[in-house]
Amino acid sequence: MDAVRTRAVGLGLAACLGLAGCSFASESVAGDGSSSAAAPTSTATTATAGTPATAAGTTSSRPASPTTVRGLCAQALPDRTLLGWGAATVGDFRAYRYGASNNQPLAKAFPNADDAEAGGWCATRAAKQATTWWAVVYDRRPRRAITVVGPGEGKHLGRVSGPQVVP
Repeated sequence: MDAVRTRAVGLGLAACLGLAGCSFASESVAGDGSSSAAAPTSTATTATAGTPATAAGTTSSRPASPTTVRGLCAQALPDRTLLGWGAATVGDFRAYRYGASNNQPLAKAFPNADDAEAGGWCATRAAKQATTWWAVVYDRRPRRAITVVGPGEGKHLGRVSGPQVVP
């Protein structure tokens, strides 16, 4: 089964890179802590006539689009310890609120991006008992949403739905 999944993911990745556009696949985490991802799906539907598609394995000036949210987080935040990751959209980031004053730290995040653009929530270790939550979209600068400090923070989370709403 793993050989079939590996081949399917590889073929899907090659197709996405050839069409120059991928969306992030859903990711599942097995009980043993390993993760697997479904094959990526392409966001590009047609190639422009007369424009050659980039073949898989060719050299590019920028890194390839990751195929999982975990990969997106790792690529966007390479010098940080990744604790958790979860799929989201730019609209989800902009709508995120916390606190009694209804603070909306990402209301204007990722200018010129469509609300439906795929991204990911990424949790990183800020300190021993602190977790920083980031909004990440491929090929854009990560945006910090909130840092939560206290007992239980700064620990591995795995797959998540996003940051908690702090009262």
